[in-house]
Amino acid sequence: TVSPRGAQLDSRADLLFYSAVLIGLTLLIPERMRSEWHLALVIALAYVVPIVAGWFKVGRLTSYHTWLARLSLLTLCGALLLWVTVNVRWPLQAATGVLVLSAIEELLLTLLLTSARDNVSHVFAVFPSPIATLTRCLPSRLHRTRPHDPAHGELPVHP
Repeated sequence: TVSPRGAQLDSRADLLFYSAVLIGLTLLIPERMRSEWHLALVIALAYVVPIVAGWFKVGRLTSYHTWLARLSLLTLCGALLLWVTVNVRWPLQAATGVLVLSAIEELLLTLLLTSARDNVSHVFAVFPSPIATLTRCLPSRLHRTRPHDPAHGELPVHP
């Protein structure tokens, strides 16, 4: 999506689509959904937790649309198709793993970004330097911005 409004609409459509798939599968094949309740729970949490975290942090639905999120969509759709049609389980388990990685990436983006941002290709596009990213995550009291001051109880830094 190109515009911020388009990114928001796309995220809302994704949320409605995933909800419809979950409800539809539960209504159409309830016994199989019961047998795979643990995978369904992990999939639901992998979608819900980043949404809730983003809502609390920026006050709206996040619209990162990362490459990993797109990969998880493709793998999950293919895996669900295989699971529903020929009852092959391992692709669904693998796709769930990709989805969990995508959820972790979205949570990292939500944690590290200071404001809402749409269409982020991956977490490294926002923070290309691992050292800079780590420095941003450390509490500010660990950053040395002034020379040693015995009154503050700081230890001297030796070269």
